[in-house]
Amino acid sequence: MHIDRISALEARIANVEKTNRRLLMACAALVALPLLVLACGKGSVPSADLIRAERFEVVDSGGKTRGIIFVDKDGAGISLDDGDGKPRIALAASKARPGLEIFDTSGKSQVSLTAEKEGAAIALADVGGKPRATLGIFKDETWLAFFSKAGDVSYQVPKSE
Repeated sequence: MHIDRISALEARIANVEKTNRRLLMACAALVALPLLVLACGKGSVPSADLIRAERFEVVDSGGKTRGIIFVDKDGAGISLDDGDGKPRIALAASKARPGLEIFDTSGKSQVSLTAEKEGAAIALADVGGKPRATLGIFKDETWLAFFSKAGDVSYQVPKSE
C-alpha cells in the first residue's frame, strides 16, 4: 500500500514537471516574439519597420491556438493554454486591476496575484477553485488568512475585530 502511494506521488510529480516544461516553452516563445521583432528591425531577416496588431496567436503544428497576446478596451493581456486548449496562465494589464492567474488542468483558478490602486493580494485556491489562503495589503492594512472548505476563516493574522 505504501509503495502504491509513493508510485502515485512520483507519477503526479512527473506530470507536474512535464506541465511546467510545457509552460516554460510557451513562455519562452512569448519572450522570443519581441526579440524576433527586434531582430527583424535590425535587418537580419526581411522585415517591416513596425509590426502592429490587436492580437497575436501562438499556434501548435496542427494550427491549434496555444497562446494569445491581445488588447481590448481595458488594456492588454497574455493567455497561455495547455495541450487540451484549457487556460493555464493569464496575465492582464488592465488599468483598474492588473493581475496574473494560474489555472489547474480543469481550468479553475489556483493562484491569483492582483494589484489595485490602494493594494495588492495573492490568493491560493483548492482543487475546486475556492480560495483557501490570501495574503494582502490594502491601504495601510496587511493580512494573512486561511479558509475552511466551507469558506469560513479558520485562521487570520491580524485577528479580525
